[in-house]
Amino acid sequence: MPYCKLYDEGFKRIGCVLCPMSSNQKIEAVRWPKLVDAYRRAARKYFDRMVERKKSKGIIVTWKNADEWIDWWMDRNRKKKNPDQTVIFE
Repeated sequence: MPYCKLYDEGFKRIGCVLCPMSSNQKIEAVRWPKLVDAYRRAARKYFDRMVERKKSKGIIVTWKNADEWIDWWMDRNRKKKNPDQTVIFE
């Protein structure tokens, strides 16, 4: 039966590339570096707006810039670093 060859490359779950719920982010970042660059460019463009929106809602923001935020977003250990981080399935 035909199937997606990404499973042969070690992917356990396929769907949205660089999904924060995926365990494949590091592999995906290496495989699709232009997509990572696009995420970074978009984050740099909209970072200040996102921070202002969060601050207006009383949310404390600790990221200093867009690259720091993207690095946090792609970090699989962020839950351990921020116990208040919301996750769907705990």
